[in-house]
Amino acid sequence: MAQVSAQLSRLTLAARPTAYNAASEIPYQRAVRPGLGTQGRPVTVLANHFGLTLKATQAFHYDVAVSALDPEGGGKGGPGRRPQRKQEDPAQANRPLPRPLTRRVLMKLAENEKWEKGWCSDWAKSMYAPWAMFGDSPAAPPHETSVRVVVDLPDGVSMDKTFKVVIKYAATYDLGALERHVRGEGTGGLEAEEEAAGGLRAALQVLDVVLRSGISARENVVTVGSSVLFNAPGSELYSNLGRGAEAWAGYKQAVKVTQLL
Repeated sequence: MAQVSAQLSRLTLAARPTAYNAASEIPYQRAVRPGLGTQGRPVTVLANHFGLTLKATQAFHYDVAVSALDPEGGGKGGPGRRPQRKQEDPAQANRPLPRPLTRRVLMKLAENEKWEKGWCSDWAKSMYAPWAMFGDSPAAPPHETSVRVVVDLPDGVSMDKTFKVVIKYAATYDLGALERHVRGEGTGGLEAEEEAAGGLRAALQVLDVVLRSGISARENVVTVGSSVLFNAPGSELYSNLGRGAEAWAGYKQAVKVTQLL
């Protein structure tokens, strides 16, 4: 055993040098689709930034629920007959209204109740205002009302429908957190810094909704995250790529905290 150990101790390992041959290297080449660059047109991409001045120091957030009260109501010219329909899936029955329809309902309600200018919405489930429109605490009673609007159906028929609207206070956001962050004002302490960071993110999300409020409810607009895309066949914003594929032009928009020099 001792002899075997002595022989193993005299063994050495050495790596054999490998000759590098540059000619043997496989060149990298990006896979190219057939016919690349033979169709389509060049697209100009613009990048801009704009300064933002805030007059409001607070943003009041309200949860909004809009639901139809008479889904089987009649169209123009008289009441319709109640059709026999299959039992709907509860998930489908409770699905949210399309954003353009929600916008039409809220705009009609604002006209009826003479709301002050300055409020905005994501036209889904949230609404914001720089003042306490419907209370400033969770104890505030919800604002419940109904509004009647004309709905245009896909078959070209217009129908009068009544919608129930419930607006309830959700939260209050401090927009002054943005200015304090730009000035570099610290709050002291790790817990306070984390709270300030959360307030900063919330304020930025509110402003993103505010800036997209006017465009996001158009019939031919789709918003995906911070992107705004236009479905406008026949215009330079639309390209038919063939085989069922389309290209929609648009822009990306987001509020960022920075110092403009």
